[in-house]
Amino acid sequence: MEEKKSFRTYYTLVGILIFIGVFLRTLFYFYERPFWLDEASIAINMLEKGYLDYFKPLERLQVAPPLSLVFSKLLLHIIPDYEMAFHFMPFIAGIISVLVFLKFAEKVLVRKISVVAALFMFAINYRLCYYAQEFKPYGLDVLAEYAILLSYFSIDFKNASVKKLIGFSLLYSLGMWFAHATLFAGTVVFLLVLMKSDMFKGFKIHWKTVGKYLALTLPFTLSFVAIFLLQYLYNTNTEGFYGWWNRRGFFYKDFSNVRSLFDVNFKFFFSFSPLGSIAGYTLLGLGTILCLKNIFKEKCFLIFMPIVLALFLSYMRLYPFGDRVVAYIIPAFILLMCKSLDILFTSKWTRYSLTAGALGLVFLASSAEAVNTYRSLILKEYYVEDAEKPLLLAKKLMKPGDVLFINSYNSPFTFYTKVHNLKFDEIFRSQKKRRIKTHAYHRQLHRKLKAGTRYFYVLYRPRRNKWQPIISYAEKNPTFRKITDMHGNGLYVWTEQ
Repeated sequence: MEEKKSFRTYYTLVGILIFIGVFLRTLFYFYERPFWLDEASIAINMLEKGYLDYFKPLERLQVAPPLSLVFSKLLLHIIPDYEMAFHFMPFIAGIISVLVFLKFAEKVLVRKISVVAALFMFAINYRLCYYAQEFKPYGLDVLAEYAILLSYFSIDFKNASVKKLIGFSLLYSLGMWFAHATLFAGTVVFLLVLMKSDMFKGFKIHWKTVGKYLALTLPFTLSFVAIFLLQYLYNTNTEGFYGWWNRRGFFYKDFSNVRSLFDVNFKFFFSFSPLGSIAGYTLLGLGTILCLKNIFKEKCFLIFMPIVLALFLSYMRLYPFGDRVVAYIIPAFILLMCKSLDILFTSKWTRYSLTAGALGLVFLASSAEAVNTYRSLILKEYYVEDAEKPLLLAKKLMKPGDVLFINSYNSPFTFYTKVHNLKFDEIFRSQKKRRIKTHAYHRQLHRKLKAGTRYFYVLYRPRRNKWQPIISYAEKNPTFRKITDMHGNGLYVWTEQ
């Protein structure tokens, strides 16, 4: 009777947490957030390129799995709204990933309380909910990573036929064209299959096993070579890629930045408060000890190796260990923290008291920022980088002869001016490569602008402060006024004297 009650309680909690996870991701999706910089950069590629061009290197320093772009473009024929159409695939991936993560957690965690705690952290994690509606591959990465790791339990390499193994490899190969993380998850699965196989048992090579292993890995390897040569080789060797991630994504050869880089990313994943950091690191330490102690057991291997692989790739400067691009290992950290709940003592009193303490740590390790974010979403107060609304307002207010200034290097401006057929002038830039002083810049603006002309200027991403000199120039004009200010994304107007 008690077991039946426990069974019912477990599935009730799981059902509630699945609902919360789906609800929060749906809340993000239907907020209809406009594209930010990187999303708009990919969206411009979508507008300017054909389907076959998605299999080539993209412009504006962007990399995205080609088949995800193809399907997103096709969705425009069904959903005519750009944001809703391009956010749809990550949204569906985010919903499915909640269920996939649950099944995987049930496979690798021993206790039901550990599974519930892990699902709780996964369901409400702010980053995972956010990437479930961003037009970047990170949401698809999470789904691909854990769908492939979960598939390990269905392979049964020892008894599987060659045809079945080729089928798994072809599925993995196809997944790579939808999500980058397929490569990393596939590598972990192949390493575990190799470790568990009898390929070199008794210091002899078992050629039948070698053949089966090649059937599992060769199609996948060929698919990786094809996609790397077609799309990734150019992008990963650009100055922009290494310039951006050099300090914030790669470990130094002397390991001097290991602690700081790990700490920055761990806090990015979970947005810990000071007390939450203590709770998170406590759980992480206990889980790490337990997994290292049992690293050759498949459950611990599947939890721990995705993190080890991500750290190794960063050290080798092959793939950065940097915030959003490694969002696919957020679930690995969650599982590692919740693995500590599996080591509770068998004594009933001790088990209950430790369970209560561990669940308290789990609660602390869940971001307070997430609560504030979901509250702002419900109240329609969520901050977004919005380049569209100021542009549309300028279009409504402008008269013949007026001039609209924007920074066309900024992808959101370029995208939304194309979508809404806006004509604009380029923001005036100094021809000198070095930065000039503000007063010299003002003199150049004065010579450039025409007296009697009304100028509109949209300030976007003001935190970068890159184009503030234009505002300080315009503020000297008695006709200068701010029309709107949406979280700093303002529309300004003045008539040149």
